[in-house]
Amino acid sequence: MLHNDVNRSLKVKKARKRLNPNSVVLTSDEMNKEIQEIEEKRKMAEKCKQDKQVIRDTKKLEMEKRGKALKKTKVNDKGVTKETVHNKKSKDKNNNHIYEELGEQSSEEASEVN
Repeated sequence: MLHNDVNRSLKVKKARKRLNPNSVVLTSDEMNKEIQEIEEKRKMAEKCKQDKQVIRDTKKLEMEKRGKALKKTKVNDKGVTKETVHNKKSKDKNNNHIYEELGEQSSEEASEVN
């Protein structure tokens, strides 16, 4: 019985070689090993991608905590890209500083009065 299986596999290899002489014919064990290697590489790539996303998210959170500006590009109707800076804290600080120099009420105090 074993002899027939070996002969059958040899016939299959020869037939495959005739169809495509440049291809490498793999046994089932070699094929399984290659499939496992491909799956491992795919898992590692997915894990690496997730790790990179986590790093990006943590950096973004740290930047927000420190009050750094987050820059976003916007495209207006004419197709011109424009960078906008979203940092409310720094705008308020700058406005308060200007009001204090002029001797007027700060923007926070003015809003409380209204």
